[in-house]
Amino acid sequence: MKFVVRLLLAAMLSGTSAAAASTGRTLASETWSLVEMDGKPVVLATGHSAPSLTFDPHSSRVRGSTGCNRLTGGYAEHDGVLHVAPLATTRMLCPESGVDEHLFLAALENVTRYRIDGDELTLYHGEKALLLFAPAK
Repeated sequence: MKFVVRLLLAAMLSGTSAAAASTGRTLASETWSLVEMDGKPVVLATGHSAPSLTFDPHSSRVRGSTGCNRLTGGYAEHDGVLHVAPLATTRMLCPESGVDEHLFLAALENVTRYRIDGDELTLYHGEKALLLFAPAK
């Protein structure tokens, strides 16, 4: 319940405009693949896939991958405000993929808003861009 109250309060205080530009894309319209983290391009080790996210508005769940481990958790969004609940992940030991899994998960749990511009999804903490995604191929 605290999670929903926090989201509604953030939405009222944010004054954020609609998160998506007029592209018709929404959080739920794509599976999103990570292309940049903390302003740095994602460079994957050979044979590894990029972390990805899929948002399901019917269940308010986000599912995806860290590039190695699967992840799932709740989320809430309204008019550009986005909060991701603590995530559950599998715990497989993975060779170095090029993406720091712990930093990726921490960034997701610190997201406060999002913006879709063209075919890019940017997740922010306040004004700081944390993660940049593109539609998965």
